[in-house]
Amino acid sequence: LAVRLLRKDDLNGRLQDVNVGCPFTETFSNSYYMGFVERYRHLSAVVEDTSRGVIVGYILFKVETGIQGLFGHVSALTVRPQYRRRGVASRLMAHSEMASGSSHCGHGALYVDLFVKESNANAIAYYTQLGYVKYRRVLRYYDNEDAFDMRKSLPLDAKSSKMKPRSPVT
Repeated sequence: LAVRLLRKDDLNGRLQDVNVGCPFTETFSNSYYMGFVERYRHLSAVVEDTSRGVIVGYILFKVETGIQGLFGHVSALTVRPQYRRRGVASRLMAHSEMASGSSHCGHGALYVDLFVKESNANAIAYYTQLGYVKYRRVLRYYDNEDAFDMRKSLPLDAKSSKMKPRSPVT
């Protein structure tokens, strides 16, 4: 299994195929995926089973500026069910966290955030294991379901101030 950057030729249905059997993953339009290829190619990545020529997981990641400064955002992280618990998601997260937090790449993000459905207990546990905390609840972010905004400070936020919620999140 090899991590590589997202490419334009991945958009011929190969990314969308990863979503099959993933009830918490939304399949987006090709133009949405193309935006990440064009603007955030060095931050977004795939893991490919090179022996089969199949993409087994991907991350769509971008850097934005907010009121607390520069931050990375996980727009999507998906791994084929048969490849889960093999470190695929962790490799993708590590790639994007490192690239966005690096001042050598011109970003220097202070933290990473992501949104996860309140009912997705497995994802919440996984992100917590990676060092993310529930920062705030976002009401009805997913149609009729609330989401948690989860955050993790990167090395440039040495005091981890960007991930501390103002009040307890339940």
